[in-house]
Amino acid sequence: YMVGEALAEHNTVAPYYEGLPALFDFSSWYRMMYAIQNSHAKWFPKDMISYQDEYAAYRSDFIDATKLSNHDEDRARSVLGGSGNLSLERAKMAAAILMTSVGSPYIYYGEEIGMLGMKTNGDENVRDPMLWDVRAQDNYRTTWRTSVYSTEATVGTVAGQAEKVNSIYNIYRYFIKLRNAYPALATGKMTLTEAEGEKLLVIHNVSNTLKTYTLKKAIKQPIADTKGTGLKKISDNEYLIYMPAYSSIIIEM
Repeated sequence: YMVGEALAEHNTVAPYYEGLPALFDFSSWYRMMYAIQNSHAKWFPKDMISYQDEYAAYRSDFIDATKLSNHDEDRARSVLGGSGNLSLERAKMAAAILMTSVGSPYIYYGEEIGMLGMKTNGDENVRDPMLWDVRAQDNYRTTWRTSVYSTEATVGTVAGQAEKVNSIYNIYRYFIKLRNAYPALATGKMTLTEAEGEKLLVIHNVSNTLKTYTLKKAIKQPIADTKGTGLKKISDNEYLIYMPAYSSIIIEM
C-alpha cells in the first residue's frame, strides 16, 4: 500500500486519508515527546484515541503509520536528551510506547540502536551511516561520509548491542516479538487494548522515578515487563504495581 507524508498536525493530515490508505502520524510523535520529556503521559492515550476517530471519519480502513523521528527531523534520542544514559532510557521508553500503541509502526533506520543526530548543519547529520559492526568487520557500512553524531563510541553497533540484554536494540526486538505474538497489540483499539476477545493492559512509567499504581481489577497474568517491574497481589480484585523509572508492564486481563 502507499504511505503518504504530510509533515503537519493531525487535523491537517486527516483529510488526506480520503485518497491515501496510510499516512505518517507526526502528531503522535510530538505528543509522545512531550510525555517523555515532562515525565507524565496523562493526555497521550486520549490524544491517540481522538486522532484515530479523526482519521476514521475520512477513511474507515485507515492505516495510522506511527513513528518516532524520520530523515527530516532531529533524531529521537537527541531530542530526548542527547548522548547520555537518561536519553538512552527515554529512547527505550519511546520504543516501548511505539510498539504497544495503536497504529502500524515504522522505524527510521538507526533508531533501534539509539543513533544520534541534529539537523543544525543540514539533514545529512540525521543520516549518518548505519553502524552494523566495528569498522574493521563492517562490510555493509556506507563510506559516503564519516559519522559525526553516531559513532561506535557514542552509540555502539548492531553486533555489539545484540549481545547486551538491556540494549535499546534488544528492547526493540523484545516489543516487536510481543507485538507479533499478541493480536491486541498489533490490531487492537486503545482503551483496554483488545482484539478477538484478547484484553491487555499496557502501563508505562515515563518518569525517572519509581511509581506505584493500584489496579482494582481481576487479572489473568503479567505477560511482559522491563526493568524489574513488580506486581503484588492484595486480593483477587486488587494489585499493587511497582514501576521503576522508564519501565513498562503488559498484563493480560
